[in-house]
Amino acid sequence: MATINRTDRLFITILHGGNNLYSTEISGLSTMNEIYREVKNQTKIETGIVTLHLRNSTQGWTQQHNIVLKGKNETSKNAATTQQERPYPSLFDSII
Repeated sequence: MATINRTDRLFITILHGGNNLYSTEISGLSTMNEIYREVKNQTKIETGIVTLHLRNSTQGWTQQHNIVLKGKNETSKNAATTQQERPYPSLFDSII
């Protein structure tokens, strides 16, 4: 993976369904986690898949990442749900 320095000039574009949600030029970030946090803070979408285009004009490289955003209030469902709780059969239900 390409490195990012705090002095690098980054161009970030976030797309959702082909629509441009957010574009900016930024510097001062040095990790992908910082960039992902910036994406999460700047998008209005709380859940869904967005595409992040990242261009580092200082070093001359580009990357594209697909990111799954999860809502702040979204809770993970218990994986041990029974077949009666699901309205559909699961491939993971054991047949005895």
